[in-house]
Formats: sequence, structure tokens, C-alpha cells
Amino acid sequence: MVVAAGNHEAEAGRARQALNEAHMGCRRLTGFDETLAYVEWYGPLVLVLDLDLVHGNSLELIRAIRATDKHPYRRTRIVVLAGSTAKAEIVELFEAGATDVLLPGWKNSDLRVRVSWLNQKQNDPNRAQKRLDSLPDIVGQKDIDAIVYRPDWLAESDPLEMAQARMARRKKRREDQKEPVLTYDFKHPSRVSREQTRTLENLHTNFARMIAANFSRAQQSIVDVDIAFVDQTTYANLGSGVRLQCERKG
Repeated sequence: MVVAAGNHEAEAGRARQALNEAHMGCRRLTGFDETLAYVEWYGPLVLVLDLDLVHGNSLELIRAIRATDKHPYRRTRIVVLAGSTAKAEIVELFEAGATDVLLPGWKNSDLRVRVSWLNQKQNDPNRAQKRLDSLPDIVGQKDIDAIVYRPDWLAESDPLEMAQARMARRKKRREDQKEPVLTYDFKHPSRVSREQTRTLENLHTNFARMIAANFSRAQQSIVDVDIAFVDQTTYANLGSGVRLQCERKG
């Protein structure tokens, strides 16, 4: 995508920032010749065009793009940031070849939804031109949307909201994969449940069986290893816990 304007600190700058917020990367161009050369070189794209251009008129640029090899370049989608709501200016923009026009007071989400849709769909440059007579003298954004898009075409969510939702889902997955952190008060320890005690007893029973087998091989005689007890004790008393009793037979 490309944002072309003479002053990128004004509406065009806000448009570029709105697109970049949703990771819809776009290139910044400033002049008539630079923009036309870029379109000619890279082919069909979405062009967000501000009326304030350097060394050229925006209407002339739109006509030049449409006149250059009509087959591929009529697929170039041109969204114009208009400076007026007068019917005469809007009609002139569409007759020159604009795909869509955003009127003053446009929201960032309005631009993102339209650019996202136009970036994926085939352009129909004749759709709006056939219905220009239906525009009122003072044009509203809904009037333009009615002649450019079908009712369900702009029903998609804001790409920024979708990007934020994807980031939230990835963050949640990362958090779910982490080991849970449990708090433990050593001064007032909680009792170990019977299920946990039984698990510890089974664990050390298996350990005792392996120790007995290793000792038997090392001593070349029968060695029994049994659990003396499994008990809970305070943190300060380190002498108790699980104790194994070893007895050599024979």
C-alpha cells in the first residue's frame, strides 16, 4: 500500500499512522512523478491519495494512472481523502477514476476497513460512476458507501481490533503454557492431603525397590529396603520425612 501526499503531517500522516497501527505497512510518497513512477513500476496496489500533492494535481495523477495500460492499472484501487463534501468535487474525483472517497471527519477504523477490503477484492471502477447522479448536493459518507460497496462489504471488523485480538490470544496461549505458581506459607504450612501422601509413598516404594536391587548386585547377597514411614513435618525440622530402612540378609 502507498500513501501519497504533499504534507504528511496532515490527513495523510494520520492515514499512514492508522494503517501502520494495524500492521498494514505502507510506503510514503510525496510528489506527482514519484507516485506515478511507483504505480507504473509495481503495478496494482491500494493507493491512499491526499489532494495536497507536490508538483501536480491529484485529479491529474488519478487520470494518469487510469490512462497507463488500462488492463492492469484499472485494478489499482485509489482511495482519496477529500477536502470537501460538495457533490461537484466528489463527482469529479469518481469521474477521474477514484475507487473510493473518504470525506472530512473520517475515522481511522473507516480507512482500515476499506483499505483491507479493497486490498483483497477485485476493483469495479464502473460501479460508482453509474450511480453518481443519485448523490445529494451535500454528500455524506453513507451516500458514497451506497454507490461504491454492497451492504455486506463493509461488515468486517476493524483490522486493528483483529490484530489486537490475535496478540491477546497468543499472549494467553503463552501464559497457559507456563507452570502455575503456587504460594506457600512456611510459618503456617497447609496439611498434605491423603492423595499426596499416598503418591509420595508409592514414589519412595519404587525408589526402595530399585535401591534394593542395586545393593543386592553390589553385595552379591539379598538386601531388603523398606519404607519406615511417610510423615509431614515443619520446615525447621529437617530430620524427619521419609526414612528408608535397609537390612542385609544372609
